[in-house]
Parts: sequence; structure tokens; C-alpha cells
Amino acid sequence: MHPLGWPLWCRCLIAGLAYGVALYAVGVGGRAAELILGYPVVGVVLGLMLWPYARAHERKLYGDLTGDERVAVMRAVRAHDPPRDARLRDAGARLAHHWTSRQRQPRNQLIVFALLELLAVFAALTMTAWGWAAVVLLPPVAWYSVRIERRQRLAALRFLHAMP
Repeated sequence: MHPLGWPLWCRCLIAGLAYGVALYAVGVGGRAAELILGYPVVGVVLGLMLWPYARAHERKLYGDLTGDERVAVMRAVRAHDPPRDARLRDAGARLAHHWTSRQRQPRNQLIVFALLELLAVFAALTMTAWGWAAVVLLPPVAWYSVRIERRQRLAALRFLHAMP
């Protein structure tokens, strides 16, 4: 099953848990045993707190479509093939417009990754040696993220041009 078809609360919990585990891996000094549950719990709570915002965003894009219909819409946009069903086609148009929006420009992502890189260098120099892992891993993640965004943007533009 495609992860987009999973319940949103489940995806938020998984993202929050991953965030908490990453915080634990980067932020732990000598008190590893004391904090092993603290960071993941904070991540899960953060995931649950973000759930209403993610739900509102998902409703704005997909409306009341089911999980399988959302997956079909995303696949249709990626394949530049507008669905025959009007509800799915409208959701595809909303998704394509979102993917081509000004806020999703690669420039914005590169600015965020540059700031994260500076923060990682600061953390590596002042707090923990794990910051150097972030210094090394952030550039490939930034490159891959920008590449994915460009591919989505091109697919969305082709989808919008194929719309009747």
C-alpha cells in the first residue's frame, strides 16, 4: 500500500517519531539512558500537534477523496494524464498548481538548507560531534530534495498543459 493511502494521523506519528529519534541521535551527551524515551515521545507529541495543520492542507489539496483516490490523483499528475472523473481531475489540478506555486521554488529550499548547514556547523563546533554528520549529509539531501521538486514541477506543468 502506498504511504499516501495510510491514515494521516499515522503518517504524522511516524514523521514525529523519526524527528524524535533524530533529535536523540544528535542531541545526546552522556545521559543516553535517561533520554532514550524522552526525545521520541517529544517527537510523537509534535507529530500529533502538527496533525490538524497537515489535515487542513490535505483537505485543501484533495478534498474528501479516499486514500486510494489520492494515490490515483498523484499518479495521474506524475504521468501527465488527467483522470476522466471530474472530482479526481479537479484534485489533480489543485495538486499541480500547488507543485508549481511560488513557495515551492528551489531557491527557497536552498536557502533553508544553507541555514541548516550553518546551524549544523555551529552545533558541531559548540555542542556535539554529531553535528559533523549533518554537515556532511545535508548537501546530498539538499541536492536530492531540489531534484525531486524540479521533477514534480515539470510533471505538474505537463499535467496542466494536458488538461482539457
